[in-house]
Amino acid sequence: MPEFRGKGYGKEALIGTLQLIQEKNIYDIELDVESKNDNALNLYKACGFEEVSVMNYYEFKI
Repeated sequence: MPEFRGKGYGKEALIGTLQLIQEKNIYDIELDVESKNDNALNLYKACGFEEVSVMNYYEFKI
């Protein structure tokens, strides 16, 4: 929803979730994200995630 974008809600929710995960003594966290989704990529990088691999998929439409 556009009215909620850019207000920090996603970052706050992600940081809270990461804190809960760390409290469970889990320190390796992975996620997949569409490589063209710049908003998501920037959010994850801002929260400490690092890019470890990139896969591009191709399709042929008939």
